[in-house]
Amino acid sequence: MLTAPAGLLASVIIPTYNRGKLLRVTVDHYMRQIPDNAELIVIDQSDIPSQALREMSASNRQLHYLHIEEKGLPNARNVGAGRAKGRILIFCDDDTIPEDNFIAAHVAAYADPRVGAVAGRVIVPGRAATRRADFGTIRRIDFRIISEFNSPQRRRADHFQGCNFSLRRQIWADGVRSDTRFGGTAHLEECDLALQITRRGHEILFEPAAALVHLIQPGGGCRMPDLARWLYWYGHNYMLLHLKHGARLFFPLFLAARLTKLLVTAARANDAALLTKGLQGLLAGIRTYRT
Repeated sequence: MLTAPAGLLASVIIPTYNRGKLLRVTVDHYMRQIPDNAELIVIDQSDIPSQALREMSASNRQLHYLHIEEKGLPNARNVGAGRAKGRILIFCDDDTIPEDNFIAAHVAAYADPRVGAVAGRVIVPGRAATRRADFGTIRRIDFRIISEFNSPQRRRADHFQGCNFSLRRQIWADGVRSDTRFGGTAHLEECDLALQITRRGHEILFEPAAALVHLIQPGGGCRMPDLARWLYWYGHNYMLLHLKHGARLFFPLFLAARLTKLLVTAARANDAALLTKGLQGLLAGIRTYRT
């Protein structure tokens, strides 16, 4: 159990979209370890609101359920952060199961005043822990993003994974926001958040003790089974991210890497239309950035 001064120490924020019964199971897992000085906020964008969670929140002061009409993960994060009262904001996906002491581990990492955000460990069933030494980094020369946040090694990181990260509420109050221009799957929206944080001089710590299991539910959430649409938004969001944070000197290398990936994907699928859709996404990302 966490101990802290008076006032809420942590707010766990779960955006959700069309996850049905799974959402109720997810909420139950988190509520089991919510301490007295923390709260759980569910921002539901589903087509049909959850009556069960509405009733639960009405009788539990630590659970807050809000159904909103506007779709989109970035907006849901912003709404949740705006409602939060905790000094630490912990963001999780709606298809995750927290390990023991998940909340406590996130909070404990902020004993170091240099830490502005924490990347938590992400365990995917059936996948082994990463052996990469460069996980959690962004390679500046071509802006390649290395994730694989399943490691026992505590270390500094360049970014975090969207299903498991936290930050100081003061950073949000100082103007960091989830950029709603990252559309579709909202891919790389969390990288943009991380880069906003590090640009302000804060450090990101990967804390393996702040672990959860990511079920990667196939439906609902930000899943997009249509590969063509996925490639469009992948290109759009990646281009937007680079134009916001990448070095202009390395833009040709970034573009070459993205085009190569598109060509390989289209060739493997034997579908030239995938290349076209990806190119359209890259161009749309430029337009979005300019406007």
